[in-house]
Amino acid sequence: MAEEVKNNIKKGVVNLFGAIGYLVCSMQWLWAVALNFSLVKSLTLFVSPDANNIVVKPPVANADLGSNPLFMIVGIIFVIIMAAFTIFILVKMPSTIVKAGKKVVHGAAENVTPLVLRAQHKKDTKINHKKLSSSLVIILKIALVIIPLMLSYTSKFAESQIFDFDIAMIVAFWLVGFSGISFIAQYLLAKLFEVKKQDIL
Repeated sequence: MAEEVKNNIKKGVVNLFGAIGYLVCSMQWLWAVALNFSLVKSLTLFVSPDANNIVVKPPVANADLGSNPLFMIVGIIFVIIMAAFTIFILVKMPSTIVKAGKKVVHGAAENVTPLVLRAQHKKDTKINHKKLSSSLVIILKIALVIIPLMLSYTSKFAESQIFDFDIAMIVAFWLVGFSGISFIAQYLLAKLFEVKKQDIL
């Protein structure tokens, strides 16, 4: 019984770092989407059949949006909504994000494993399946970390940038570093504590 409790504590410590990694990954993706929002909007308008029917109004002289009360109210409401959404994510969403991340990564690895084994002309035995699926989980986690960084870089080509490109990339690199270190720590601790690969989040 004591041994089981000890093993559960070890798994809990190992998977705590995995959970942190998934949470930071979700922040990376949100950051990348936010940086590329204008690019996504432009692509949507380009693909939309009504894009050519957009009427562009001529600029109004001496229009000062900063002193426009309606614009200020909308801006304040937007900031409040974003702050509330952020608090909701920080309080309610971590467990959901972690479960979704695990489901996506491990589910994708399980689905791809038979195809990769077939391509390698190997039998889909229990040992081969476990070994390859564990490797694919690591590869998918690396992809989850690297792809948002690449997407953040593409914000350089956006028509209008929300943040200065250098600041955007500094934040992106910090997030990549934090999520990468979390996942690395997870696997190092798993090896140190002798946690089975199938028990890793």
